[in-house]
Amino acid sequence: VTVFDLEGKFLRHIGSDAKLIRPTGVAVAADGQRIYVIDTGGVETDKHQLRIFDSQSGELLDTIGKRGTEDGDFNLPLQVTSANDGRVYVVDKGNFRVQGFDAEGQHQLSFGSIGRYPGNFFSPKGISTDPDGNIYVIDTAFGNVQLFNPDGQLLMVIGQRGQSSLP
Repeated sequence: VTVFDLEGKFLRHIGSDAKLIRPTGVAVAADGQRIYVIDTGGVETDKHQLRIFDSQSGELLDTIGKRGTEDGDFNLPLQVTSANDGRVYVVDKGNFRVQGFDAEGQHQLSFGSIGRYPGNFFSPKGISTDPDGNIYVIDTAFGNVQLFNPDGQLLMVIGQRGQSSLP
């Protein structure tokens, strides 16, 4: 992960010593102290992980997960986001769910499952939070954004797959 200042000046690399395999997502904690990196791994490794780095020193603070289905494990994780309250949410694509962790990486909750109904996922890929801690998950198979509260309860579904363009 390459870090630049506000003017675009190179500051440092983070993660090169940790030997990231396939970094696919990055988020910075609201307080700026930690950087969360998703390492997707690949089909031939069990290193499907959330890596936590100190934002100033670049030191690896913790590695969360391995390939699996249990809480805290991942199967092709793709993206990560950090909420204002310190929680971190990971799109666990291959397990068709989102997992939430506290700032130190302790598992707090999981929500979602494979299916075709609101609250289910088929191809979750993107994630973000708003100032109230609500979680927005993009599912490319459904062509929608699903909105969840901080406890993982579905609030609304926006959009659907379609063939027409907007006027």
